[in-house]
Amino acid sequence: MRLAGLVPDGPVAVEGLAGCAADVDALLDDDGTRARVLEALRSTEREPSLLGASSHLLIAGRRD
Repeated sequence: MRLAGLVPDGPVAVEGLAGCAADVDALLDDDGTRARVLEALRSTEREPSLLGASSHLLIAGRRD
């Protein structure tokens, strides 16, 4: 990535801990619950000790 002139940004958990929820769709249907779920995901999506809980990881590259 650096050879292409890009700075890596990540890894970031794509599903994060939401992938462990039994019915994530039901959680996201309720406005109040959705806000709490999304905040929890945002606060943990880059936590190295939790990256393994996600089925997929994303590393993006950006130009400086």
